[in-house]
Amino acid sequence: MQKNVREIAVIMQDKEKEYKICEKLRRQPELRDLKILCREQLQSLGPSETFNKRLKRLQPLAGRVLLTDLQDTELPEVVKNIPSIGYGFDYRGSAKYVVENTDSIDKMYLETVYCRYYRFPLEIAETDRLILREMQLADLDSLYEVYDTLRDCPYIEPLYERAEEEEFTRQYIKNMYGFFEHGLWLVIRKEDNKVIGRAGIENREIDGELQKELGYLIGKPWQGMGYAAEACLAILDYVKERELCSHLFLCCHQKNIPSISLAQKLGFTVYAEDIDGMNLYIYKSNA
Repeated sequence: MQKNVREIAVIMQDKEKEYKICEKLRRQPELRDLKILCREQLQSLGPSETFNKRLKRLQPLAGRVLLTDLQDTELPEVVKNIPSIGYGFDYRGSAKYVVENTDSIDKMYLETVYCRYYRFPLEIAETDRLILREMQLADLDSLYEVYDTLRDCPYIEPLYERAEEEEFTRQYIKNMYGFFEHGLWLVIRKEDNKVIGRAGIENREIDGELQKELGYLIGKPWQGMGYAAEACLAILDYVKERELCSHLFLCCHQKNIPSISLAQKLGFTVYAEDIDGMNLYIYKSNA
């Protein structure tokens, strides 16, 4: 998993509150390898002007995320222009991520804040053989290669022409990853960093409501090796850990026997059959 974040800067209006939050974060086992810095420790780093010049030169490698209940104009120079998390019900700053307490702050949450700020692709999961991460424009060549291996598959819709696909990808990154915090992710083989497919969570309207749907595809040369199951199991674990939803749907063609078998192997059960030649399956993540 990504390790961009190395420090959490905690700055609160009330110093006693700041100290308690720092101590609570330091006690979280998952965050023990991160530096938790309060205002006094930040000020000891040296003159703010010198630090800011160094920070600007190093960004986005600084590895710092700010947790604060202050408004933007109240922040010291040493923590301006870095990824931020607002704290508390009455937070009035510009941070895009806000928490009520520290319970939801773990490494995945910090990496999400950091990557969204710097527009990095976020790694979602890692298995023995695979990495699942968000797509970026630079991945399109690899994606076209994958889809080219599936050009004879009747169940896979082709990508758009290049210019249209690039614009679609820009909007997808902004709206699916940036707003919904999920989408189709790249399936990357670790041994050679090769993009071999896509898998993830899409939105689909079912019975008049917006639901979450598991989707996946693996390029033809890499099928039959268990990669689809490995990727999908990692996604199901991710859904449970992040408590994204109570259930997931999966839609596949009635004649797509491998996908039907995989759905059953993953624990999906039939929800509806023969809807324009498609079967709909459901998985209860809280079961």
